[in-house]
Amino acid sequence: MPEPKIERYEVITPDSVVGDDYGNIVVTTSTGDEVRVNKKHEHLHELLHEANENGRAVKLGYAVYMNKEYVHTAELFDGKPPVEKQTEPITAGVQKPQVAPQELGMWWKEAGETLRALSPELKQHPMYIELKNAYLRKMFSVLGVEMKHKED
Repeated sequence: MPEPKIERYEVITPDSVVGDDYGNIVVTTSTGDEVRVNKKHEHLHELLHEANENGRAVKLGYAVYMNKEYVHTAELFDGKPPVEKQTEPITAGVQKPQVAPQELGMWWKEAGETLRALSPELKQHPMYIELKNAYLRKMFSVLGVEMKHKED
């Protein structure tokens, strides 16, 4: 049987991955959208759980069967090449400015205060949710806290 044709791609960042009673998973993205990956594509479930646990983006490939779109492929997609293909960056003589730890701490504090001070209406906006999740992931990684998703 020929491989289905991928009709479109979408890059998402999983915010949660939850299984249902039928062996499917429902991925809630950082923008609040839901994506269902059926049991038939169970080989993708582990990758989506990994992406959720590590705050990584995933590139989904959608195919169509009987006029219905479904997730057929998934790959980690965060702009970083696989370890075996990584090389040292070429700086061409331009050095990135160094930020003092005190200044970096000040900016982290400012970012947290700004996120907390927004109005409830703005806190529903997908961009706020994405920024808050990125802030929390970074904060927890600096603190050495590992978040695990609890399956039902």
